[in-house]
Amino acid sequence: MKYGKWIAAGVFIATLFLMQNYSVLLQAYGVARTLDMSFGYTSEKVYSMFRQLGSVGIQILTQYFLVDFIFIACFVSVQLSIQHWILGAKLIKTKLKLLNVIPYARGIFDFAENAFFLYLIHKMPEVIKEIVPVMSFITQMKFILIGIWLALLAIVSIARTVAVNRKSKETKTDR
Repeated sequence: MKYGKWIAAGVFIATLFLMQNYSVLLQAYGVARTLDMSFGYTSEKVYSMFRQLGSVGIQILTQYFLVDFIFIACFVSVQLSIQHWILGAKLIKTKLKLLNVIPYARGIFDFAENAFFLYLIHKMPEVIKEIVPVMSFITQMKFILIGIWLALLAIVSIARTVAVNRKSKETKTDR
């Protein structure tokens, strides 16, 4: 699909703005940031946030997580497009094709995180504290994977630049 990446990028940007609007609405209910954007949390924090939001705030949070599913799928596409643009098609087909796994894995963790949050919301007022450590771990893995992806992208980009510069210097000295 020729325009698929551009459509995904457009939807990514649209959902990013929409989620920002949800974040502003949630701030009106006293939530500075959603827990999916924190590096770990406890069951006390989750249920405290739920209580603080009340029923209308919970509806907003539910919509936020539903929109986030679309954002996640588009973000995977955007990540793959970025690395293809930076590294090029030839390089991506080498051993570096393992880099393609990272955006998908991050997306899977993000999907699972949202599903768990929606499950806890659905089960309210029942409190299921046992799930929260798993959710927190999933959230941490999501952030670790994005960090690994960014670091690897930077390292490969620098190594590629050094290799190109070295090759260019060798070509000039051969003349």
